[in-house]
Amino acid sequence: MKMLHAFTQSLVLVSLPLLLGGCGEERDPLKEGFKYSESELNYQHYTEDIGPSRYVAGKAYTGRLYELFDNGELSEEGHYRKGYLNGVRRSWYGHGQLSKGKLCLSSVG
Repeated sequence: MKMLHAFTQSLVLVSLPLLLGGCGEERDPLKEGFKYSESELNYQHYTEDIGPSRYVAGKAYTGRLYELFDNGELSEEGHYRKGYLNGVRRSWYGHGQLSKGKLCLSSVG
């Protein structure tokens, strides 16, 4: 009985910080990055077959760009490196079905 009590105390002491640590603000993976509407196209850096580069806050953007439907569902996303599409860009219909996907591997250093 004493061993069970000691085990229970140890379990509570170990798991309590884990439980409390999870009570912070949750991040929303759908909203990581910037919206396309928050970026700007830079036609001065147009590259054949890739198009113009994307800038955020005046700098060539590296990371994820996305856009949401009015209902909060993801409508499109793309991953960029130094302003150019580099990876998968996907778009969805309003009901959640994938509309199209495109893979682009940028040769931009």
